[in-house]
Parts: sequence; structure tokens; C-alpha cells
Amino acid sequence: MLVAAGAPRPRALLFIVWWRSLAFLTLVDVAAGEGMAMAASQLSYPLHHGWQHHSSYHNQHDHCAKLHAVDIVGQDGNTYMWDLSLLAPSSTPDFSCERQSYRYVMNMCRPVHQKCNGKDGTVNQFLINPLTEAMGAVGIVQQTCQAVLVKTEDAGTTQLIDPYDPLKGIRMEYSSGETCETTGGPRKVAVHIECDPNASTPLFHTCEELSFCMYELKIKSQHGCFIRMTPGVQGAPNGPAGMVSLSQPSVGLPVAPQTGDQQQQHRQLRDATHDQHGMHMHRHHHHGGILSSISHLVFFAICLFALYIGFGTYINVSLYEMQGLDAVPHIKFWREVPALMQDFLSFLVKIVGTVLNTLAATVRSVMRRAGMQPPDVAFPTRYGYASV
Repeated sequence: MLVAAGAPRPRALLFIVWWRSLAFLTLVDVAAGEGMAMAASQLSYPLHHGWQHHSSYHNQHDHCAKLHAVDIVGQDGNTYMWDLSLLAPSSTPDFSCERQSYRYVMNMCRPVHQKCNGKDGTVNQFLINPLTEAMGAVGIVQQTCQAVLVKTEDAGTTQLIDPYDPLKGIRMEYSSGETCETTGGPRKVAVHIECDPNASTPLFHTCEELSFCMYELKIKSQHGCFIRMTPGVQGAPNGPAGMVSLSQPSVGLPVAPQTGDQQQQHRQLRDATHDQHGMHMHRHHHHGGILSSISHLVFFAICLFALYIGFGTYINVSLYEMQGLDAVPHIKFWREVPALMQDFLSFLVKIVGTVLNTLAATVRSVMRRAGMQPPDVAFPTRYGYASV
């Protein structure tokens, strides 16, 4: 590139600007990392403390306080405690599950954000219809509310999924839905919160209507595992074994003497619960550190690329009086990127197709020796289909 006589040499200026900008971006990246960490702590605080400070959205219907300590008496007379206030989606405000033409939306703590004909509910049922086949193929549907299945004031009752095995999780039952036209009674919902120590993010995996206006929803979550066990006595005066109402405070159970087998069983349950909690915390911090490092690298790379384009264009315009796209640094290379990508993809297809065709030829040879008729399969290459 020719430079007019007397014009300033841009290399020194460019180096100084680049070095200062790099220092500035480093500070920005550090500040952004601190901000992301603070934001993550604020987002994780509701997840670990029951949404107390997460949002003011319908605080009058907030059930998390009642879900914070759910005590259930097992058939063995022991009291098991769950903290269901921790059961909250990490990326979306509500759970959602689809079955055939229906979508079930649920929120454990407060009304779902999608109202049903202007009414609030903690579980709502919607009818989903694609406007066209093309829209349905990409998930664009029309959603019409069918009914409120659980009203916001219904705290429900909770029992063990298996009265003899608290490690399987708990079952929440609600009977306050809108009136069913078929039965004339309220719609009823049973929610299974299954214990899965590996499900750090709740998985809403089953939703179906078992009978007329009787619905069953199933969620896998590590919060379906009990967090504490208190020894008790068989038939303690705390209601039916394995069931407790969330609307009533739990009553402490008297501690009875235990046999050696009972003490060993309790220690095993306690150790299993502690191991689950420790594994979850280790996995949470490990993945959090990896994601934070990757996000920093991506952010830094984007900033450097933007700096390169911006300052390069500025220097070309101000010092060399370039105009339009010609001022973009290394514009010739960027214009060749599509062709280079095409060449790379052609080369990749050729290599992969050749390897697969070689493997297919070997398989066909083995099948022929075994007296079998091999299928005629050919994988595409850059130059069409190979005849092997």
C-alpha cells in the first residue's frame, strides 16, 4: 500500500491504540465477570432459599413458605423432611409439559405466568393447535386455555409415593380445579416429585389425564429426595402414616428407642442423603466454573474482533481515505471466506464419504463370504456418489 509523503506512519499509532484498548477490554471483562457472578448469585439465591427475594409477582399467593419444610411420617414411624421451595426451574419461570394436543403449565410457588382466561392458577391446561403445518413443524402454535386445574389458594396434601420407601419421592394432590363438565366435581391433579440425585434441573417428563378430569404429572428432581430424617415411633399421633397437609403445621414426633438394625438403617439413609447433597454441590461449582471461563473467553474474543474491525476501518478511512467496504481491514480475505468454507465442506464431505464407502465395501465383502445378500449402499462424496 502506498502512503503519501509526509503522511504519518500508522504502525506506532495503531500499536498504542491497540495496547490501550486491550487493557481497557481486560478491565471490562473482569468487571463483567464480577457482574455475572453477582447476577448468578442473585439468581441462585431464590433457587436455594425459596424465592423469598426473587420477585414480587403475586406474593399474596406465594406457597414457598409452606413448601420450605414438608414433614411426612413414613410407615416406619420416622419423619422425613423435604424442602420443595428449592424446586424451581433454573431457566424458565414455569414448568411445561405437552401431551398430545394439550400443554400443562405449572409453577410450584405461585400462579403461572400464562393466565387462563384472565384467571390465575398454579397448574393450567392449554389446548395447542398449529396455525399451519409449516408453523407446527417449527413449534409455532396457537394456545387456548382449557381450564385451571389447581387454584392458587390450594396448598394441597402430600404423601409418599411409596409409603415403605421414602427414597422414591413424594406425591402432591390437589382437588381445587375448575368444575369438570363430565363429573360435575372439581378437576384433580396428582404431582409426583420423584427422587433423582442426578437431576439438578427439574425434568417434567410425564403429563396425562388418567380418567375424566383426573390428571397426573411427574417430575424428576434431586429435590424430590428428603433432606432430613427424624426417628419416631410407629403410629405416632400425627395423622395417617405417610401423609401430611401442607396447610397445617407439622407436629414434632417423640423419639423412641431404636434397635441396632433401625439405627444402622437410619445411618445409611442419612449418609445417602449427605452424599447426594455433596455430589450436587460439587457438580454445581464445577460446571459453574467451566461455563464462567468459557463465557469470559467468548466475550473477550468478540470484543477483540470488534476492536480489530472498528479501529482498522477507522485507520483506513482517516489515514488512507478509503471508502465503503474497501475500508474494512483485510476485506479481500473476508470476501473469500464463503468460498473457503465451501472448499472446506467439500473436502470434509469427500473424506467422510470415502471412509464410509470403504467401511461399507468391507461389510459387503464379509456378508458375501457369509452367504448373505448385502445392501447396495453408497455414501455421497464431493463428486457425487461413489460406485463401490
